[in-house]
Amino acid sequence: VVEGTLSDMRVACLSEVADAITDLQTLVETFSLIVSDNCSRFSDLDLQVTTEPFTSLCNATYVRTYTISDTCGNSTEIIQNIVFNDDAAPVVTGGLRDTTIYAAADCSYADVAAYRTVSQLVAAGLEVTDCNLVDEITYTDDNTDPIRECVKSIVRTYTVSDSCGHSTTLSQTINVEDTISPAVDNDLRDTTLYYTDAQCHYDEVTPLTISDFNITDCNEVNLTVSHRDTVGAPGDCEWSYVRVYSFTDICNNTPTILEQTITIMDTTRPQVVDNLEDTTL
Repeated sequence: VVEGTLSDMRVACLSEVADAITDLQTLVETFSLIVSDNCSRFSDLDLQVTTEPFTSLCNATYVRTYTISDTCGNSTEIIQNIVFNDDAAPVVTGGLRDTTIYAAADCSYADVAAYRTVSQLVAAGLEVTDCNLVDEITYTDDNTDPIRECVKSIVRTYTVSDSCGHSTTLSQTINVEDTISPAVDNDLRDTTLYYTDAQCHYDEVTPLTISDFNITDCNEVNLTVSHRDTVGAPGDCEWSYVRVYSFTDICNNTPTILEQTITIMDTTRPQVVDNLEDTTL
């Protein structure tokens, strides 16, 4: 005869399931049971234990059966429910370092290798704990368009899950920087001009504008035109200067420079405006 019951064992993890009690005296003391028999002494009673196999560790109840038998073959069963209730999401301790990559000339950029498993996160220095953790993790990137700004930020969100349908997210920021100078697909030819009259006038070469060039850059480009290296001066037989086209994007990357040498030459014969009268001697 057994007086008393076994309280349920409520757990979240398999590791929390206590071992079955195999000693009758310990069982009695643990659960404050009263066990008596009219034909066998207490010390002669036998205790056997069986536990249902655990097939799901999320929200399920399993039965552990204690069977007490006397020397006459009579037995009494008392049961204990083992209740699994995993209602907690995975816990991630630590964070992923942000990373910086650089755009190519066509504004594309290399993909940063993503973490694919919990094991990889742990190897990266994070701690991940859960009773029913799934090793595979998933991720999404919030912005995968080509870069159109000086610094583009991509937020990568990882989802760590368990087999009970709970999940935790963590994020990593990937910065993409534009460090490429403008590409200008034009060649400027040096040019030679000539005085058009005796007053040393010449037809100036009109500076080109930004629309005259084929430019590739991930961001807006500005053009400035300047002159340098003047050799000689107007009125000389020949003089020249260098016209400098400087292309700079808004990210202040190293400018792209195109130069054109413009030479002005005097090929006009002297003009004489006087008439000489014939004379007889």
